[in-house]
Amino acid sequence: MGGPEAPPAAERRQATDAMGDAVQFFITTAKAFRGRLEQVELNLLYNRESKLRIP
Repeated sequence: MGGPEAPPAAERRQATDAMGDAVQFFITTAKAFRGRLEQVELNLLYNRESKLRIP
């Protein structure tokens, strides 16, 4: 009556580490993307205000 065997601890740990790395990569990429979007938004606002001030 044996069910599926659990993978060895080292294998589980390796999979967990890989998942953690993937999550960390995703978070880092999302933060960089958000930072870049904020920069673009500020540039657009600055450009719009500059055009409004030109006599």
